[in-house]
Amino acid sequence: MGREAEVGDNVAKVLLFLAVVVFGLWALIDVSQTPEDRVRVLSKATWSLAVLIPVLGPALWFRQGRTPLPSGSVAKSAPRPLAPDDDPEFLRRLRDRNRPDGPL
Repeated sequence: MGREAEVGDNVAKVLLFLAVVVFGLWALIDVSQTPEDRVRVLSKATWSLAVLIPVLGPALWFRQGRTPLPSGSVAKSAPRPLAPDDDPEFLRRLRDRNRPDGPL
């Protein structure tokens, strides 16, 4: 039974290690993608180094390092392309192309 308990302990340690690594990577990616005007307290370069401190660095970044978006707002992103059937210009050209030239 001692061997099974040892394996279980190792699995728990590996999962904890992976959780810490993922948390740190998530914070590092978030620092790199956050606009400079939303960064608080330290510079982006300093935060990039700070989030490398396991658990504490990412926790501080998410708590103090960035200005949260106002409630109910969504981060601005590039406008998404319209599907052809949602694009009024495409529908107009299609209608004009299929319009008969003369009376039926």
